[in-house]
Amino acid sequence: MEEGSGRTGGGLRRWYAMNSYLRYAGGAPVGSIVVRIVRSGDALRATVSEVERQTELGDVNPSEEMPVDVALRLAESRRQNRPGASVYVRLESGVEWRDEWGRIETASPRARE
Repeated sequence: MEEGSGRTGGGLRRWYAMNSYLRYAGGAPVGSIVVRIVRSGDALRATVSEVERQTELGDVNPSEEMPVDVALRLAESRRQNRPGASVYVRLESGVEWRDEWGRIETASPRARE
């Protein structure tokens, strides 16, 4: 099984299933957390960044690459410390969302303003 693919025990699977994320679609509001998931060879890797200001690139200051499950836990930890912050997930080319990571919803255009 590939790294970051969601191999978790029953407890963590339930934890992931309870979490809900927004699909990144070209932007996220200031204060949001963005998890970017990329394919790196046979593995999936992710970075976590916080939107500090609106830029053409959308997010700034990404973390180092890490397994997807670690990135999602880090994003959730940051969300708990920032009331009202949303977590957006940016799926790069060749990456599909996996239900074991939680729920992903399409953000309304108003949420990105």
